Amino acid sequence: MALKALLLKKEIDSKRSALDKLDRKEEFEKRSADLEASINEMTDESTPEERAAVSEEVDNLEKEQAENEQQVGQLREELAKLEKELEDAEAEQTVPDDNTPEERDHNMEKILTRDSVEYVNAFANYIKSGGKDTEVRSLVTEMADDTLLGDSAGLPDGKRISSSLS
Repeated sequence: MALKALLLKKEIDSKRSALDKLDRKEEFEKRSADLEASINEMTDESTPEERAAVSEEVDNLEKEQAENEQQVGQLREELAKLEKELEDAEAEQTVPDDNTPEERDHNMEKILTRDSVEYVNAFANYIKSGGKDTEVRSLVTEMADDTLLGDSAGLPDGKRISSSLS
């Protein structure tokens, strides 16, 4: 998914660049001001050709502005769609926290249900023997390793119960 997000970011950058190029507001304002000045300069003595030329320029400017607004609107829609896709792609990439309540509950269930009675009895026998009964000791450590006690007991870097009892 990271590649898809990267691709979408590139497409978004490209669309934004195209949108910046289409931003001709200043150009249109300048041309509009020039045409306004031309219209104000017209008098009764202006020739029909001059009037037609100014009228044609006004029509051309209005047509260009309408086309530009349509292109800008279309690009903005495409940009919004791509940004939504990127947001969705990035949301899919998020990794849930390992320490969520559901994960903790699942681990605790695993610890408590797997041979709980046998484990408690074996551990009690191990304590009673003062840690000298090797058969009980190996059973306790094996069960502890199997039930993830090594991970949940806070032992460093994956150290297992069996290695900490040695």
